[in-house]
Amino acid sequence: MKAVRIERLGFDGPLPEGYEYVGEVKKADNKHEPVSDWNGSRVEEGQRIYAKDTAVIYVEYESGYAEFAVSETEAE
Repeated sequence: MKAVRIERLGFDGPLPEGYEYVGEVKKADNKHEPVSDWNGSRVEEGQRIYAKDTAVIYVEYESGYAEFAVSETEAE
């Protein structure tokens, strides 16, 4: 599943009610340029992931949470 961060929320938002811990980031490639739309993310191995469904997840950062959503091209 490819995820795209929703820009307007930043990395310090609250975790919405109903989201539960589901795992952690197992692999992140922050060394190579992204292949789609030249967008990247600040995701590191070991960060905690929270989900309520598979369309939107939250990744935990030091100061809060960032929302990620499945891109339309990958969700089809």
